[in-house]
Amino acid sequence: MNDSICVLEFSITDRLILTLGHSLKYFLSFLCLFYTVSSFAGIFLEPYVGYLSAKHTGKWDNYGTQLDLPSYSASGAAFGARAGYGIGPLGLALDYMTTSSLKEEHDFSSKITNIGATVMLGLPIIRFWAGYIFSSQLKLETDGLSGTEKGSGFKVGAGWSVFPLLSLNLEYLMLKYDSMDYVSFQDTSRKTNAILLSLSMPIVF
Repeated sequence: MNDSICVLEFSITDRLILTLGHSLKYFLSFLCLFYTVSSFAGIFLEPYVGYLSAKHTGKWDNYGTQLDLPSYSASGAAFGARAGYGIGPLGLALDYMTTSSLKEEHDFSSKITNIGATVMLGLPIIRFWAGYIFSSQLKLETDGLSGTEKGSGFKVGAGWSVFPLLSLNLEYLMLKYDSMDYVSFQDTSRKTNAILLSLSMPIVF
């Protein structure tokens, strides 16, 4: 009888150890997947899609007459990708972003396209980055006025790994446009601040 009890106790203990071992293995695998999302060991690619909300302010020069640009907002879909190389938690990437036709106030429509370089820091579950946008184009279209403004800017962002290989990101963009090709205006100076909320899929090769 005692021998049977001992065998039963050992059987239960073995099962508990086995169950804990499997649970620990799955937990460590889960952490490794999160770490893979947050680190940049080697070549990485990160496509993203999201929603951009922008606010414009500035001035137009109508051949000597300074005209204040009314402060107005624009919003719409945005998508792009980051591609680069990293060592451990640090990564350096080229970043491309473009938008759909943004719906603006005053019956304007516009499209923003940015190309830049981004430095990224990956921590477990959370990532941070900052970038310089060396080429930004704002194409503006409305009845009687259309053209392209060119400039540059900066951005900062953070991402949270909601699931393995899926990141929820928030970025703040600061853009300045100082050249244009409008027929009716000689010069323009525009500042655009924007917030981009996006989902991305960081892939490390």
